[in-house]
Amino acid sequence: MSEPNIIVGPAIIQHNGATFYTEGNITEKLTRKTRQPNTAMYGPLGARLVSQMVELSFTPVGEIKDAAKFFPYTLADIGSNIYDLPSDKTVTIWTKAGQKIVYAEGAVRKMPQLNLGVQKEWLGDMSIGVKANRTVEYTDAAAWNTISASALSDTSFDPSLIKTGRYLVSWAGDGVNALVNEGTQDGVTISYEMGLAEKAPDGYNVVAEIITSLKVVVRFKPLSLTEEQLQNLMGLQGANAILPGERLSKFNQDMTVESTTAGLSVRVNKVGPMDMSRLYGLTDYRQGEIAFESAMTLQAGVPDPLITLTIS
Repeated sequence: MSEPNIIVGPAIIQHNGATFYTEGNITEKLTRKTRQPNTAMYGPLGARLVSQMVELSFTPVGEIKDAAKFFPYTLADIGSNIYDLPSDKTVTIWTKAGQKIVYAEGAVRKMPQLNLGVQKEWLGDMSIGVKANRTVEYTDAAAWNTISASALSDTSFDPSLIKTGRYLVSWAGDGVNALVNEGTQDGVTISYEMGLAEKAPDGYNVVAEIITSLKVVVRFKPLSLTEEQLQNLMGLQGANAILPGERLSKFNQDMTVESTTAGLSVRVNKVGPMDMSRLYGLTDYRQGEIAFESAMTLQAGVPDPLITLTIS
């Protein structure tokens, strides 16, 4: 008996003018929705396909190049089909061993979390959804992708662009209770939370995913705030308390998260304080995690950016 052929090895992803090198695996997953006809006499008759899609999940190494390739969507894109938005819709998985899998259409369906600190690379996991080519029948030999042998030739990786550093948080709050260059216990996370509505008409695979919502949440554990300062920052009570029915972002102030050593600063639009925790124990910091959420604002009818990244 001959030995089996063991296929292993890393790959890169190319999409919409960007090349993504990853920390670990790229997971390519086909997900099928099915239905099961059933009879009282004989039971299930066998699953039948309703629709299907493929998703590529990975954690980028975190080269700071074009941030728009990682965060392609804005409030102006709500109501849009993500597969209509990339200027180049193709998605390529290119293995080190020299196999090239090219999907006809794809788009970022999960934007990565920003991990700002010294303990992690600056980007969390993300995913790209891929679908069938809209211009051909599903029976076409290249309806979804083509697979060919091609020696890997990309030379774009630049480890000097992977930067970490200490970040400080500032927020003017109500003018009295504020954050001024506040340090953190273990860094800052900034997450895009995006809602998607999948569209798979009868007899078709997934043909669209519509953006239904988009917001940004900032989370961190502060260092120096006292018990009183922490709850005042949240607007829990007092003259500047946030009352039921009021906007969390009533103070109309941006939040900045900045590192002079990493050369990256992030401004989050008109945040409001959401959650707070305090810890009472022998060795834990008193300050638990606090969270702030972005708000939608307009200038002459045009939505302001939820996040502005500045890379030096």
